[in-house]
Amino acid sequence: MASSRKKSKATPARTAGAPRTPPRSPKSTAARLEEIVVSTGSTPASAKVSAQVTHAVLGTEGKDLRKKYQQRLNNEMVGHWVQVKKRDFMTDHVPGDEPSEEELAELKSVCFDKKVFKGNDESKMYTIFCKGAKKALDLCPESGDKLVAKNTSRYPDQNNDDEGGKHRPDVVLYPAEKTVQDRYTFTTKELKKIAAKEKQAREKAHGGHTSTQQELSRLDAEERKKYLARTAWGWASLIVEFKAANSDGHPFSTSVSPDKWLPNTELSAETRGQIADYAATVLRYQPRCFCFMIVISGCSARLLRWDRCGAIVSEPFDFVEDPELLMTFLYKYGRMSQAQRGYDPTVQEATPAEIKTMKDWKKKAVKTKRMSKYHAQCFEAAMGEAWPIYKVIVPKEDVVCDASLRPKDAGDLEKSHQEHEIYIRLWQNGVRYIARPVSGGDVRSSRDSDDSVQRTLTQKYIKAADPKSEAVGRVHYRLICDQVYRPLETYKNGFEMTEVLCYAILAHRDAWEKADVLHRDISVGNILLEDYIDEEGNPQVRGILNDWDMAKLRAELGGKPTQASRSGTWQFMSALLLMYPDQKQHELADDMESFVHLTNWLVLKWHKHKLTGKMALLSHHINVVYDAYSKYDKFDVGGDSKLEKMRSKDVPFKPVASPVLQKLTKDLAKFCYEHHDAVKLEVERMEQGREEIQVSPHQTSSVNSVGRYKNPFASEPGVYLEEYVALVEADQAPEPSKRVMDDHAHLFTIFQRALLKHSDSRLEPDKTQDQFKPFADPFTGAQTRYGSMKRGPDHDTEDEGPSSKRAKGSAKNA
Repeated sequence: MASSRKKSKATPARTAGAPRTPPRSPKSTAARLEEIVVSTGSTPASAKVSAQVTHAVLGTEGKDLRKKYQQRLNNEMVGHWVQVKKRDFMTDHVPGDEPSEEELAELKSVCFDKKVFKGNDESKMYTIFCKGAKKALDLCPESGDKLVAKNTSRYPDQNNDDEGGKHRPDVVLYPAEKTVQDRYTFTTKELKKIAAKEKQAREKAHGGHTSTQQELSRLDAEERKKYLARTAWGWASLIVEFKAANSDGHPFSTSVSPDKWLPNTELSAETRGQIADYAATVLRYQPRCFCFMIVISGCSARLLRWDRCGAIVSEPFDFVEDPELLMTFLYKYGRMSQAQRGYDPTVQEATPAEIKTMKDWKKKAVKTKRMSKYHAQCFEAAMGEAWPIYKVIVPKEDVVCDASLRPKDAGDLEKSHQEHEIYIRLWQNGVRYIARPVSGGDVRSSRDSDDSVQRTLTQKYIKAADPKSEAVGRVHYRLICDQVYRPLETYKNGFEMTEVLCYAILAHRDAWEKADVLHRDISVGNILLEDYIDEEGNPQVRGILNDWDMAKLRAELGGKPTQASRSGTWQFMSALLLMYPDQKQHELADDMESFVHLTNWLVLKWHKHKLTGKMALLSHHINVVYDAYSKYDKFDVGGDSKLEKMRSKDVPFKPVASPVLQKLTKDLAKFCYEHHDAVKLEVERMEQGREEIQVSPHQTSSVNSVGRYKNPFASEPGVYLEEYVALVEADQAPEPSKRVMDDHAHLFTIFQRALLKHSDSRLEPDKTQDQFKPFADPFTGAQTRYGSMKRGPDHDTEDEGPSSKRAKGSAKNA
């Protein structure tokens, strides 16, 4: 059972900085490409904004930042809009019986005041629309699926504390059932406050006007009050967005011409980004496969159907002159089942009895200490009353049995491998420090039909309109793992952070050397913390390398790019992957470098260093090194500053107050210098546009390790290179290796040296408050002109991001 609320302490929250697809629905779900053949090569990095609000330091708060965010969302939607004839839209996407003659006559009798809809005051349209919609919705049978139209234009969602949930659609269709009404309706006390404020505003506005004018204004306010409501994203069934007739921000023109229906103006682009954001928010907060929307521009309306590939948009129609089409749509939408409205039928609202059972179980689990304090907090967040609580139906054929995870000779996976198959391969080959899958597979709406896999539909219409389109469909895929881990950023100090990353490096090494799998997305959201009790009864923490949805087999690496966006998280990608997206292939060295970027990023965010307290300098450094990107041809490129810093052999934010992190960052800087000094020739060749040098397989030696404190990694075989062993205790740097990122031994040794050298600091409370938090505040003055992003995946997932770390919406540990 899970709450539909987007943010969960089971996985890191969505922030700002890497490309992914927008929606993030129920927490145990993700999306994969519909194409059965998964790319065997690498794909260029893309600075998608759908999940960009993940790790970048600048958020989307404030008018100017919001505009930029919407413009970038619009840019991401290029090639993902498709226009269809209005009757085709109704036939293909709006099922159900047509209204009877009597009902149709009543629907056609609805009057939308032409004076208002041709006027300049958009706010006056809301009440009139709600009144008209009521006529259509009242013709629907009384049931749990009955809807009401509400004006939500002024009141954001009070239960939402992230940026995306604070916007307010103009009108929302909500469930009419009484058990849901209190989620969006105002109390009598709240309505009195609203009425008092409106009265004060009327008196001020009509100071010199007649009492008759004031009375008319009061009556308008009374009518408007009937439809006032607050935004409640967890229950929003359908969004209606309005633009006044004279607005310069119409998202679509009244033309149906293929080259004119999407106006190429800044304000129009912002509005398209705005409605894309609304759709993404609905898909992220609810268990949805798709959703509908109405966009009204003056007297013209368009119907939209959104899924995780894009939007199908009807041709415009004048609903003021002839309300039949709009009213018929509302009539049929009001009679649809939840599945027909786009809700995932495999996710159902939990009954009060089921919720009580879960809460009773939690009390017993806490009392018997079967549930940690952190897990109890996660449970409270998931089972709160502010959001719907759902249960997920998982078919038995998707359950991963224990026998599948036992060690055995694992044959090659097919080219199309889903994440649970990667997990099974990892477990069969003895890979440690990873999550344990419980179930995984494509989600089917019905267990009785082989053709019921939940797929996006928009790509088919896009390709029909433009056969050259690169639009790719997606399949709803769900993975559930056996427990909830803590986010990486909840580590207690620098020493624990270093230890946790050691575990992740070992998991990565096991996967590469034992199972021939490369992770390809080392990031802050993909390394988690597992609390456990050791043999002596002491609480301990270890790292878990999670989220293998971007992973590829060794044999698949090195092919040509097949998509316009690469897998991974922008801030932590290697410099050369970002700089040469059309040439550089993803290899082991890129993941090794990602561990370095992740380490430095965490130090900058959570520990004292030279830039601490120097907000403008720190913001500039983070944006330039980790978040910035620019356009080159059709690619998003970056990484120049990363490469420059690594070639300097220096730590740009030294000194670091924590001894273990000072040692670690210093040695990592040398490590990066050694490697990038060795690959200069390859960089020069890529700069000239030539093919890059092919890297031959590497060899590592197996030797014994040493340690001064109770080293959890002391028994690791093959950890150190021969030449490193004697230097660990001597704390000397070895002679430079030519390509030190071509194995795990060099990187692991650097982390081990820091732990062994400064084992006396393992209890040091050296962690500070989040030093990036002020950058998202538009009033701090710390904003810079640089952008932020996260990168998009090969088998692009959502949610999203576009997840949590991702834009992919998967809380795979839920």
